[in-house]
Amino acid sequence: MAQAQRNFVSDGQSALSSAIEGLLSLNPSLYLDEKYRVVYRDASDRDQRVALISGGGSGHEPAHAGFVGHGMLDAAVCGAVFASPNAAQIEASLARIQSPKGILVIVKNYTGDKLNFTLAAERFRLASGTPVRLIVVADDVSIGRTRSALVGRRGLAGTVLIHKIAGAASVAGLDLDGIVAVTEFAMAHMGTIGVGLDGCHVPGHANESRLADDEVEIGIGIHNEPGSRRIKPRPGLDTLIKGMLSNLLDDDPERSYLSTPWKEDHSVVLQINNLGGISCLELLAITRQVISQLETGYGIRPVRVYSGTFLSALDCPGFSITLLGLPKSDKTSAQILHWLDSP
Repeated sequence: MAQAQRNFVSDGQSALSSAIEGLLSLNPSLYLDEKYRVVYRDASDRDQRVALISGGGSGHEPAHAGFVGHGMLDAAVCGAVFASPNAAQIEASLARIQSPKGILVIVKNYTGDKLNFTLAAERFRLASGTPVRLIVVADDVSIGRTRSALVGRRGLAGTVLIHKIAGAASVAGLDLDGIVAVTEFAMAHMGTIGVGLDGCHVPGHANESRLADDEVEIGIGIHNEPGSRRIKPRPGLDTLIKGMLSNLLDDDPERSYLSTPWKEDHSVVLQINNLGGISCLELLAITRQVISQLETGYGIRPVRVYSGTFLSALDCPGFSITLLGLPKSDKTSAQILHWLDSP
């Protein structure tokens, strides 16, 4: 059912421009290429290390421009709301941050992002001679192997953990191939699942409620895509989280993307991500419930817990759970934990 619009800013395009200007006013070390909508930083050490770039459609704030800074990204390309930036924008961003040590491009697994970033990276590499590598984050576990066979799993909030790991590894002096290897290792041990009480409301568009008041949708995306299933009547929080953890950790031929069991032999990182419309009070209660169920249901005590708004979907009333399970037997795991702790 269409409802009256409920946004303070009614024009999505003007909201985007104002939001970028607002971000720059908070951080004087950031710069903006207005023509191509690239937020970047002028780092004096870039010639000595690998440069990092990410981006995609806007509406996921603070991702991705909010993560431009020391130890994370060197630049972020901002597309329109829920729309990939074009190849010209991406090429401009690569030129802004080029380094003789190479550039790592971090992309979420969506068709438009993959096409445009891949095209721009290849054009820039051929024109400049700069080494460029691209990694694609695909951490969604809600869609089974059969359904995702053609396009793969979607990129969700785990992308932000990859930003941090790659950024800290760059500062530590790893070369381009080394950073790619570390991030691919992390991505192979990471999964995310989201849930929402409704879709999000896009500025400039009428509000459309797709769920009944007593429904919840499991496996929602970050662009108002439908989830993998709806549950009615809506279960209590404990039952809901139990089902989400089951999707992440239980054996299932379609969805067992993560190596289990994760007990004594894994160091587990937990990220609870606000999709934009959850209060701080609720998010903390959700975080506590997830931690409790991981311990009682799976014998897992996370060694790191991050809870907040990392990669949103405008004002979506939902959250996602990301688990990164690092095998203690692999020395790369200890490095990753160290880099997650880096400033």
